[in-house]
Amino acid sequence: LDQGVADAGAQLAAAPLVRARLLKQMGESFRSLGNLDRADAALAAAAGALDAVPDAPVAQRIDVALERGRVLADLGRADDALAVLADARRWQQEFDAPAGERATTLNIIASIYNDQSRFLDAEPLLREALALRRGDADARELSTSLNNLGYTLLQTGRVVEARALFAEALPL
Repeated sequence: LDQGVADAGAQLAAAPLVRARLLKQMGESFRSLGNLDRADAALAAAAGALDAVPDAPVAQRIDVALERGRVLADLGRADDALAVLADARRWQQEFDAPAGERATTLNIIASIYNDQSRFLDAEPLLREALALRRGDADARELSTSLNNLGYTLLQTGRVVEARALFAEALPL
């Protein structure tokens, strides 16, 4: 994989969109292997390749940003992750990304806030994600959003509200 990252820079310099796609896949592979530093480097290179193309597809930018945000969060670099994810969220809003994709981004950001015990910051994002998921037909994702919000409410002492959300999620 390391050689592939190096080769992607040298051999695909004239095709930055292909380079970015390949580097993102390598970043995902590094992440799945637990090598988060190399994953971040590959994803940062993918983002850089996209930045060099003024009309790079927004969906590709979002995909790279989401994956990099996850890696940065796993590395314990919450502020960096939140900055990258804020870009993804802004692009999703500007280009009217599907509701499910927007909900996923909100859940990732809220998860970082929860990890920082910033439950009051997480709650409105999780409520928005849940509202987006309620319009989606995917029961598994709806269940995840219900559980995420339930957990956050539980952490703020709102046991009755949390219990109702958990009860709604169970049959899904």
